[in-house]
Amino acid sequence: MVGAPRRWLVASVLFGVALGPQLARSQDAAADPLLRWASAEIDRVNPRVDAVATRVFDHLGPVQYGDDPLHWWRHALATNGRKIETAGSGSYWVYDPVHHLAAMSEGGDAMGDSIFESAAPPAALPARDLSGVVSARGLRLGLSSAQAAHDLGVPLAAVRRISPREAVLYARAPRRCGPYACAHDATILFRDDRAVAISLLDVGP
Repeated sequence: MVGAPRRWLVASVLFGVALGPQLARSQDAAADPLLRWASAEIDRVNPRVDAVATRVFDHLGPVQYGDDPLHWWRHALATNGRKIETAGSGSYWVYDPVHHLAAMSEGGDAMGDSIFESAAPPAALPARDLSGVVSARGLRLGLSSAQAAHDLGVPLAAVRRISPREAVLYARAPRRCGPYACAHDATILFRDDRAVAISLLDVGP
C-alpha cells in the first residue's frame, strides 16, 4: 500500500515536467500583450478548413520558399522585424501604420510569409510600407475570391464560407523535402469577397 502514493507522486512529477514548456508558453502569452496579439492574429487569418489540392506554388518575395532558405530569408516580408515567441520557432513581425497592414515571416517547420489587414499592435513593431506587396502569381490584398482561385489553379467552389461575411481558400501543393513528404500551403481569407489576409508557407512533415 505504501507504493501506490509514491507511484502517484512520480507520475505527477513526470506529468508536470512534460507540461512545463506548454504551461510556461501559455503564461508568457497571458503576460505579454504583444505575444497574445500575434497569436490571436495568426489564428484569425488562418481559419481551420479542409485543404483543396493544387499544383501551384507561390511566394510573396523574389525567392521560392524552401529552395534556398538562407537566400529566401534575406527577402522575407518581415526580415529585420521584431521577433515574437509564437508557437514553433517563433516569428518576425513588421507593421504598416499608414495602411493598417501587418506582415509575419517564420522559419523552421513552417517557412514563409503572411500579410493581412490588422489593427495596430499593442506594442511597437518596425514600420514598413506593405501596400505594394504582390505574390509571384499576382495574389494581393483586395482581390476577389474568383481571382484568387484562378491564380492558385483551383475551382471557385474551393472557397469555403465560414460566416455570413467571411470565406477562406486553403490550397495545398505536395512537395518533397529530402526523404519526407511536405507541402506548400496557400491560405487566403476574404471579407465581403475581398482578400484581407494571405498566407503562403512551406510546411514540414
